Amino acid sequence: MGFMRRALTELYYEAGVLTGDPKLQNGPLGHLQDEREVELIRNERQSFGGDLNDLHPGTLLESLSPSELQALAVYRSRKLDVSKWVDRLRTYKEKLERDQVSRTSLEGVLLRLEQFSEGHMAKQYGSSASGTGVEDLGLMGNTDNPWGVIVIEGGAEMDEYSKAALLSLLASILYSDAVTRRREALGGKQFPPMQIFFEEANKVLTGVSGGAASDQGSGESGNPVSHLFQTMWRDGRKYNVFLHLMAQTVSELPSGILSSCANVFVFQTKDPKDRDLILPHLGRSEKGLVNTEYKRYLARIPRTYAIAKLGYSDDVFWLEPVLVRPMIIRSNEPSDLEITQELGAVSLERTASDILATNRSH
Repeated sequence: MGFMRRALTELYYEAGVLTGDPKLQNGPLGHLQDEREVELIRNERQSFGGDLNDLHPGTLLESLSPSELQALAVYRSRKLDVSKWVDRLRTYKEKLERDQVSRTSLEGVLLRLEQFSEGHMAKQYGSSASGTGVEDLGLMGNTDNPWGVIVIEGGAEMDEYSKAALLSLLASILYSDAVTRRREALGGKQFPPMQIFFEEANKVLTGVSGGAASDQGSGESGNPVSHLFQTMWRDGRKYNVFLHLMAQTVSELPSGILSSCANVFVFQTKDPKDRDLILPHLGRSEKGLVNTEYKRYLARIPRTYAIAKLGYSDDVFWLEPVLVRPMIIRSNEPSDLEITQELGAVSLERTASDILATNRSH
């Protein structure tokens, strides 16, 4: 992590992305470089009703407002890509011939990152002149209801590391931006609630384990990614973020996440460890002879039925679990051709660098 952070910081500094850094402001990139940057700041300032006459190439960054510095940082960051990050890490490795420990560490990092800088992946994570911030992915609805629905998929073709890294990154950026949005809401801006759904959540929320398979499970993962998500689950509601997970194996989820879930839908569950974790959520005992009929029923719930328990109520009557039969929506998975015909080729050609362009909170 130290090598990765150092390399990324150097690249951001050299590209002029760290616009608020005093060292950068006093250097050759400490002013607006050309008319494109001037026009960018002019558009940002115009939205706030500021003076546009004093902007020109050479305007010092220290004279810009925080929002203008952020807009400039976003613009400059689009010149960078993952390939440059990997190349910088390779130069570190070449200089560490005598430090075998650090060299081995870097080899492990490069083995994971190199796949993002080769073949089609190099194009997907390459630099881009335009982009949509991750935090704005949900704001693609109409004017009356801007909060649209975005599906990020393709995880079936990813390895364990790529899936955990990319989906965790997307979720953490969305959450971090929601914290910023809440501060803006205190000033009068209105934002709709954000809903994030995690399909096969245990594969994302627990991260990539370095231990043996026998050390995993029981929801007690020691990976940093799980601790990040546990914080999100505990604090999300006050930031108007509602997190939902779907998983086949409850016992593989981090315990801090499971304990923060208020609403639960449970289908047939056969693993004893899973049933031990589910029963307390339903307000039933998981130990001894008490409520054993509930535990047995979890293993033989008929197909298409589920036990639902909704936790947000001040009336104990509405907190009781109920047997429900969710409506089944029958549909066919579209092919790539059908997606292109319906949404246009742009939906398939948009690169990941467009999607990962930084914005308000980064």
